[in-house]
Amino acid sequence: MKRKIRKYLTKTNIESYGPLEYIFDFYVSGKLELLLHNLGFKEVDILYQIRNESSYLQIDMKKDNLVINVEFDRTEYDYIIYSPGISAEDFSEKIKRNTCKYSEDFSIEEFMVRLSNDLQNML
Repeated sequence: MKRKIRKYLTKTNIESYGPLEYIFDFYVSGKLELLLHNLGFKEVDILYQIRNESSYLQIDMKKDNLVINVEFDRTEYDYIIYSPGISAEDFSEKIKRNTCKYSEDFSIEEFMVRLSNDLQNML
């Protein structure tokens, strides 16, 4: 499954890596799954697409009876947090998607730790 990302990364000059390429690299190294496991996330599903400008990596996971969806693309990342079993009406009305631009020093590790800490504070 990670073969396509590895192929893409080997064709991309490391000096031209953007945040998404570093996230792909973190994923194919196995460090992403290890980090999520160590932070207590469960039922982690990672999906990706590589298509020039529409590439992304999406993570669906659970922690402390909450469902988290995070999507990274080339220019920004967003995430939503909700309770399982929420109705379609409540989902569209009450769930807010948090969209963020990458900072110059964006780190997926720091983001995931911060997200995990924020989830603890929600309880």
